Amino acid sequence: SAIGREFSCELIKRVTGIPTPEMTPHLSVLRDSELLYERGIFPQATYIFRHSLTQEVAYDSLLQKKKQEIHERIGEAIEELYAERLEEFYEILAYHYSRSENHEKAYQYLRSSGDKAALRYSPWEALRFYREAINVLNKLPETEDNKRRGIEIRLSMDLPMRSLGYPEDSFQILQDGERLAVELDDQRSLAIFCSMTSVRCALKGETREAITYAEQGLEAARKTNDLELIAPTALDLCITHTVAGKVLRIVDVAPGVIALFEE
Repeated sequence: SAIGREFSCELIKRVTGIPTPEMTPHLSVLRDSELLYERGIFPQATYIFRHSLTQEVAYDSLLQKKKQEIHERIGEAIEELYAERLEEFYEILAYHYSRSENHEKAYQYLRSSGDKAALRYSPWEALRFYREAINVLNKLPETEDNKRRGIEIRLSMDLPMRSLGYPEDSFQILQDGERLAVELDDQRSLAIFCSMTSVRCALKGETREAITYAEQGLEAARKTNDLELIAPTALDLCITHTVAGKVLRIVDVAPGVIALFEE
């Protein structure tokens, strides 16, 4: 019942550890009792709960600790069975590991599922996976590596959030990214987050805040001495000034950036 409404004979064998000769009678009883529907020929057969309520009752009868253990075993079994085409199962693996105590694997597959959805231009789905990945990441120790991963996944959320017009929690996501960048003294990421926040504020009509964040982004970018970062953050500031109707202030920004390139 923890696998889902449909499961294969091979998968249930790997999860339970019960040899095929011993498992066959149990599956036959469930099939003959019309609790399961058998599709295909044993041992390549798959089984489907005839009624979703039956599956739910069976699943709810398990203790929470037992559920977590089973979900982890299911994840491990899927990894073994489909190792050569694992990408097809990212979402299923994310589902099972996120219901286990293996937070590391849960984060890994939630992040991968988000990236996969983003490549398919499914922004809502991508954001859902990314948000769940952040929730799992928050359960892990606050190490420098995990903070770095917190930055990276929030940077990955930029395009889905932007394409959706920055949903309700976008501002908090960006603020958390800025905080992590400051904690790690990561000026590059800080510059990007400030520019992202500036774009969000501009689209929401918050021009004053947009200019403030764009200025902070350019300041952080300058500290990196990376012209490939300074140029787009300066452009964001110029665009923000234009949106705010303060075109003349571009004169204060553009010459200094141009001078850096000339040097």
